[in-house]
Amino acid sequence: MSYQYPFTLAEADFTEDGFHKSSNEFFMNMLTRWEHSFKLNCPNYANCLLANSDVMMRISKYIGMENEYRLGMDLVDDKIDIDANLEVEQYSQHKTVYAIGSTLAGNIDEPIWLIVVDDLPKDQVILKYMPDDDDDDDEEALPDNSPVLEREYLTTVGG
Repeated sequence: MSYQYPFTLAEADFTEDGFHKSSNEFFMNMLTRWEHSFKLNCPNYANCLLANSDVMMRISKYIGMENEYRLGMDLVDDKIDIDANLEVEQYSQHKTVYAIGSTLAGNIDEPIWLIVVDDLPKDQVILKYMPDDDDDDDEEALPDNSPVLEREYLTTVGG
């Protein structure tokens, strides 16, 4: 069973460097709060963050990501398929960041897959738990040398 909860990431509510205008909270700290809220309402930890490509680009800007990187991968047949995304990435001008590490106790550094879903509303971010349905029990792993964003690094970039 999958669970999902939507959150709003309105562009007008944030500064160029990723701070919420009214609370002065950095985006990545807000994401940690969203993870916590998700876990309080779900038996599993969120393992996916879904947003459209515009929101992913905005998040990239908030966290000070270099232009050579792109956040998020596409689903293939409604599933995470790293191999298919790596194949496509060979022809891209950008390197793809596939996941960020969770910062919640009990889930530290577990991946939260970044997934681009372009038919999502303009300012919506969805945290979701997607079960691993693999029959062969092979856990989907990040490819070697894949850029992974460390939360500790990101919080220092914006502030």
